[in-house]
Amino acid sequence: MRAVASLFIILTVAGSAAALNPKESPVIAFGYVARVPQAPFGAALLFFRPNGVGFYADAKFGPGITEGDDYYDNISIELAESWGDDRIDTQTNPFSMNLGVTQVLSRRVGAYAGIGFTRNTTLHQYYDPLHILGNDGRYWIDGGE
Repeated sequence: MRAVASLFIILTVAGSAAALNPKESPVIAFGYVARVPQAPFGAALLFFRPNGVGFYADAKFGPGITEGDDYYDNISIELAESWGDDRIDTQTNPFSMNLGVTQVLSRRVGAYAGIGFTRNTTLHQYYDPLHILGNDGRYWIDGGE
C-alpha cells in the first residue's frame, strides 16, 4: 500500500447561468469528481456560507478488484512463488479523498483550500495449477507495496 498526502488550493468559478447568490444565502452543491484515469468514480459535497467559512469534501475510487472469495490476506508473494505459482495479473485499487474549507470571494467565484489523501492498494493474481486456491486456480494476494 502506498499513501500520498497533498495540500492544495483550488478556485471554483460558477457558470453565468447560476441562479444562486452565495453572497446572500448558503449554497450546497453535490457533484461528480474524478482522478482520471486511476479513480474515475467519485462524488463531492460543497457548501458555501455567506460571510463565513464553508466546507468541501470528496472521495474518489477506481474499478479495482474487490477482496472477495478468491483473495487471501494470509499468503505473501514469497510464499505463492515458493509453491511455483505464476503471477498472471496485477491490479491497483485506488482511493483518494479531500477535505477543505471554502470562502465566497464574489457572486461567482469561491476559494477552496484543503488537504488530500491517496491510497493505492496493489493486488497480484496468481495461478495455482493444482486448483486448490481461488476460482479455477486463480487467486489474489496483497502486493505488499
